[in-house]
Amino acid sequence: MKRQASITPSYTGVKGHLNVYNPQVKKGNSAAQIYIMNGPEENLNIISTGWMTDGNKKTGCYNTNCPGFVQIDRRNYPGIPITPVSIPDENQYEIALSIAKEDGNWWVSLDNILIGYFPATLFNNLGEPKAVGWGGVVVNPPNGISPPMGSGLFPDGNYKHVGSFRQIQYRDNIGKLNVPQDLLYDIIIDNKSCYDLRNDGYQGEYMGYAFEFGGPGGQCGN
Repeated sequence: MKRQASITPSYTGVKGHLNVYNPQVKKGNSAAQIYIMNGPEENLNIISTGWMTDGNKKTGCYNTNCPGFVQIDRRNYPGIPITPVSIPDENQYEIALSIAKEDGNWWVSLDNILIGYFPATLFNNLGEPKAVGWGGVVVNPPNGISPPMGSGLFPDGNYKHVGSFRQIQYRDNIGKLNVPQDLLYDIIIDNKSCYDLRNDGYQGEYMGYAFEFGGPGGQCGN
């Protein structure tokens, strides 16, 4: 789910709580993430954080393999294994993530602990980001089988066995936290036969603004 700049000229942060699953991925990867981005495709700048299951056992330029990230917390870092993980219809485990601009740099936090930052000098087009988002994403080899997303189940209103986000918020250009508003965001689903998203809106004080996502994958095309 992506929110483009409309009421606010730009964004200075994004946050949310997401439950953690470990879908079975043979090739490619499956992830859930929050992100902040700006620019056309040929000059796209994006920062994302979340969890990922990587079937190739080779994450490439993710985590601390990419130069420039400044780690400040010794216990938590990009790429750290997350345990325990959720199991459908059993215990659900989640992480709270945020990306926020402070003093020009982009800080990442995990469960309200600052783990480090991306210096502003790493980016040439992230001064005034025009979009933030939350959701799942998968990558599969060309003509391959698309991996599961989230818990591997389609959204059905039961937060005990689907991939989900709650308490999603964005921070506007003056630093105020807001929740998404109806008709002011885009729901992007590449193939509804493989994946889906269910926007449940505001669900009370604990859940906040929440949605479900995911699906089994399969023969989804490129």
